[in-house]
Amino acid sequence: MITPNVFSKPGFLLPQQLDPGVVGVSGVSGVPGVASAGIPPRGAAPICQSSSALPCSPRQPGRPRPRPQRSIRSLVPRAPPHTTPLRGSQHAEALLPSVEPRRGSRAEEPCWTSRYSPLPSCWRWWEPYSTSIRLPDKLQEFQGLLQQKKKMLSEELLDKWLSYPESQHVPLCQHMLGFAMKSVTQMVMGSTFEDEQEVIRFQKNHGTVWSEIGKGFLDGSLDKSTTRKKQYEDALMQLESILKKIIKERKGRNFSEHIFIDSLVQGDLNDQQILEDSMIFSLASCIITAKLCTWAVCFLTTYEEVQRKLYEEIDQVFGKGPVTPENIEELRYCRQVLCETVRTARLTPVSARLQDIEGKIDKFIIPRETLVLYALGVVLQDPSTWPSPYKFDPERFDDESVMKTFSLLGFSGTQECPELRFAYMVTSVLLSVLVRRLHLLSVEGQVIETKYELVTSSKEEAWITVSKRY
Repeated sequence: MITPNVFSKPGFLLPQQLDPGVVGVSGVSGVPGVASAGIPPRGAAPICQSSSALPCSPRQPGRPRPRPQRSIRSLVPRAPPHTTPLRGSQHAEALLPSVEPRRGSRAEEPCWTSRYSPLPSCWRWWEPYSTSIRLPDKLQEFQGLLQQKKKMLSEELLDKWLSYPESQHVPLCQHMLGFAMKSVTQMVMGSTFEDEQEVIRFQKNHGTVWSEIGKGFLDGSLDKSTTRKKQYEDALMQLESILKKIIKERKGRNFSEHIFIDSLVQGDLNDQQILEDSMIFSLASCIITAKLCTWAVCFLTTYEEVQRKLYEEIDQVFGKGPVTPENIEELRYCRQVLCETVRTARLTPVSARLQDIEGKIDKFIIPRETLVLYALGVVLQDPSTWPSPYKFDPERFDDESVMKTFSLLGFSGTQECPELRFAYMVTSVLLSVLVRRLHLLSVEGQVIETKYELVTSSKEEAWITVSKRY
């Protein structure tokens, strides 16, 4: 059983629910059917970019947007001292700079510590990628390899679950995190991470870094604890060292297996940019993929009719044949299940965007270079847009207008964040492999409560059982 956690009333800013320095907007102007929103609960913070829905004039031709730097600190937006909240109507709230941002700082700064840039580093994280390289496009370049790796790892997990007696409880969160770690590390960094011990070391360092991104930066406790700060910096240094080594090995050489870092190396990027993009993608993709897989399986165990329809689609598309990249694209209902999982679980409760040109929300002018935060956790369950918002109903995504709204919020389409796109691809293959052979069953009496952080997770381990279809 999954219990819905309701955010605040639409249109109300509740600063007492937020950690110091965390600010937000409510609502998304210009999104069809979205009238109002509120602010997510304590600890909620953004993880992936969303499309800007603010009305604005088109960019002037011949003037490409400068490529943003993606620092590790940028995962957690803070209100700079020169910002003040703008209280709009029920549609939006934003941060308006009360002084001009500083200009003239050097364009390139040390990795993870870009504190002295013209704008706070967190503002730049939410900007789209430069025209020289777009990460979603790079994912498409080696989709065949992605599907092959994902299928292999999915079947490895399937074999493990098939070996269990039907009464055995399966620790879903633990298994999905391990699966996601293997998927991301092998596809991003290559065959080195086919070694189980390498994955375990990466997972340990990843956990240390990610936990501080989700908490230590938000409440300021990281700077107050010398021990925690040293553990965080040591873990970050080890992750950085691994990536630097792989980047160096892949530069100027041809390999039979094309990995994600190769796409960055071949782009018009310097070493610093390659390091930052590969670090952020690796950190975020592991968690987003793990949580999307976890929530998707949880909902399938709770809603047996949805699982039955998904099985029928998988059987119709694949029959007795293998899971292939071409056939995965035909799984329309599976995609609807994943979209509804993201919406119902509120996978990323908040998103943010730096307004690159002046825009307007109601009577308020939003100046250029204003950080605007979108309360997606509320927008995704706004009853004016989503009938029966707390019901898990993949059928709602049969409607093209619903998909358009979802795209405008950054959860699909051309503005979809690369980490989420990667997670969709991985989870589609995993569900195809698992549901084809197994009945996924809930544990009687279990109540799964949600915890809202950078990415929404369950407060405790989620347990399931499985039984063989054949």
